[in-house]
Amino acid sequence: MQRVVGDLTEQNSKSLGASITSKSIRVFDFIGYSLLIKYSGAPTGDFKLQVATSSGEPQSSDFNDLAGSTDSVVGAGSTFYNVSDVQYTHVRFVYTRTSGTGSIDKVIFSGKGN
Repeated sequence: MQRVVGDLTEQNSKSLGASITSKSIRVFDFIGYSLLIKYSGAPTGDFKLQVATSSGEPQSSDFNDLAGSTDSVVGAGSTFYNVSDVQYTHVRFVYTRTSGTGSIDKVIFSGKGN
């Protein structure tokens, strides 16, 4: 069953003139998910996914980087993650700014359950 979950619309039009961290999405019931982040302008930095395993709402200190998820950004474009074999409860994305400015135009998260 495919379903769009998690409201990340608050990230739309978010400035990439500074580092940002999205809110987390519960992915406990998913076998896989995808995340698309479209951005414009001239940002330079890195997107990455962070994951946590928590019985409740995770604290910021509960998150760890998902190995292999760093995507370097130089200018306008998009970052797409397609993740399978989900063995954690929450995911969020982080943008670490190096230089430049830009904005997030759209964030789409879609999960696939059993």
